[in-house]
Amino acid sequence: MTNPTGGEIRKDLSGDGRYGASRGHRKHLGTDYVGSPGQPARQPISGKIIRSIRAYNDTAEYRGVEIVGKHMTVKMLYVDPYAELIGKHVDEGDFIGTVQDVTLHYKNPQPGDQPHVHLEVVSIDPEYLIFNKAFLED
Repeated sequence: MTNPTGGEIRKDLSGDGRYGASRGHRKHLGTDYVGSPGQPARQPISGKIIRSIRAYNDTAEYRGVEIVGKHMTVKMLYVDPYAELIGKHVDEGDFIGTVQDVTLHYKNPQPGDQPHVHLEVVSIDPEYLIFNKAFLED
């Protein structure tokens, strides 16, 4: 799986971008990779970009994509996707859109808040984990 921005995992005053980090009454279900607004974002897995999605219900400004690959489905948020790629197969690592500045949407922004791309595994084929030697090696 390719890091969509090449950046570090976000950690700022507004939150910890690691998978499972506390979000008050819930856990963070993805990983946030720091990026710069306007920076090209990479496809994390090879697969079909099945749809463009809204990151928030209250605005269409912040976007993302859902990608179905051979062994998993992922979604990326805070990426303005290239419209011509929706419905198409894209190889891992190819550019699929640009990073958006999600910090502008924060209700209580903090100094040093970091724009980022949220990457979340929606589903994964268990056989991929069971039979993939890379996951079995410790």
